[in-house]
Amino acid sequence: MVNTYIVDEDVIQSSSNFNLIMGVQNQGMITAHNLSMMIGNSSYSSGSSNTNFLPIGFSNLCMIRDVLRGETTRMEQVFIVNSGVAVGIYLVLADFE
Repeated sequence: MVNTYIVDEDVIQSSSNFNLIMGVQNQGMITAHNLSMMIGNSSYSSGSSNTNFLPIGFSNLCMIRDVLRGETTRMEQVFIVNSGVAVGIYLVLADFE
């Protein structure tokens, strides 16, 4: 579960970079082994997948170490905002396996 998040910019503008920091907590009953996180995003208004935010330096697949029961680990990713992004509210989705 993503239990905290921080974005290092007050206003995210097209063609600019921003840093997304997330606290990911294992709320299961056992250690989560070989956890991976796929980061994607979608428009709140349409729900469709798009490329509004593109990861910099890494792919959108992050390998996470084992996370003990109840433990929180910190994930950090830098994104660039697509130059065609309109003003609006956008979700950044994180899928865990």
